[in-house]
Amino acid sequence: MQTRMMQTGLTQAVEGITLSSLAFQENSHIISVFSKEHGRIKCITKSSRKSTVRGLGPLLGLEMQVMVSDKELWKCQECQVTRSYPQLRSSLTHLRFAAQITDLLDKLLPLHHPVGNLYVLYCQFLDTLGTQSHPHIAASIFLEKLLIAEGMLEKECDAGSIDLGYYHKLLHMIQR
Repeated sequence: MQTRMMQTGLTQAVEGITLSSLAFQENSHIISVFSKEHGRIKCITKSSRKSTVRGLGPLLGLEMQVMVSDKELWKCQECQVTRSYPQLRSSLTHLRFAAQITDLLDKLLPLHHPVGNLYVLYCQFLDTLGTQSHPHIAASIFLEKLLIAEGMLEKECDAGSIDLGYYHKLLHMIQR
């Protein structure tokens, strides 16, 4: 993986997708965000009662102004939701598959390691998942591409032969 030197103390614009959110104190959240430029980052957001950011949760596209730090937790100075993936939220099955992949990325991705190709793949997965009549196929294809990129799988399976058992097999391979 590529390592970049970060200039700490600078405010940068960051675009990403929330992987998880944890309420913190009265008006704050600690959010885990997957961005193309920085990989997975954790930010603390403070919101006022009027803010649209009060209910931050996973699977939201964000544009943020963050204070870059060499510490684990960065400070989010400004945050705006740009995408909510309504096509995923209209079907519980689709939302469950998106949530499983999102939780997996939140657990597996190291902090502050950019993986732009995986970010693009994840965005494509979220964009197309809601249009699939069989969401386990889209999720399996995403996992296959992830495993191939990590050298843990040699080739993709024919999409016509993908079933739910194959999806669970891929999940098990990644979680080992």
